[in-house]
Amino acid sequence: MLNKPAERWVLVRHGQTAWNVDQRLQGRSDVRLNATGRQQAERAGVQLAKDGPWDLVVCSPLGRARQTAQIIADYLGIWQVLEIEDLVERDFGAAEGRYFGKLSAQEREQLLAGGEPEDAVVVRAVNALRALVEQYPKSRVVIVAHGTLIRLVLGALAETPHPRVDNGEVLVLDTERLHQFVQR
Repeated sequence: MLNKPAERWVLVRHGQTAWNVDQRLQGRSDVRLNATGRQQAERAGVQLAKDGPWDLVVCSPLGRARQTAQIIADYLGIWQVLEIEDLVERDFGAAEGRYFGKLSAQEREQLLAGGEPEDAVVVRAVNALRALVEQYPKSRVVIVAHGTLIRLVLGALAETPHPRVDNGEVLVLDTERLHQFVQR
């Protein structure tokens, strides 16, 4: 009998959408994957299948995350994807749908000030991830979410800003740091 590989938790940013290409803030807007996004999800699925087996695939309830998660789950031979409401992307408020690619750093900061506070995103996401780890101990789990949420969580856990997360990028979640993280 083969031994099951050690516990592993990974975060995957959803595949590309038309709004990613246009440099528009998506937030809670439900934009579907484009052809490139589906290919990115397939590449992530192939990559993760090589590191299998996996126990569970979870995702944000937004369509782009669900689509990515289902494509990955298909590659992993997992028939059901679990949606977690608190893994939804940051709410950018009135800034949703705005083009941000040509804005200065100061203009971006002003635009984002009216949305969900970054620390609130971290608190809800960390709490959701902790609950998952407690519910599925010693498991191998793929979590499909969003760029801002992933970046903010990983930055908070490492206590240093995390760089941009690419569409379809797979990142390891340090569950020990997750439990040690003190919410401010």
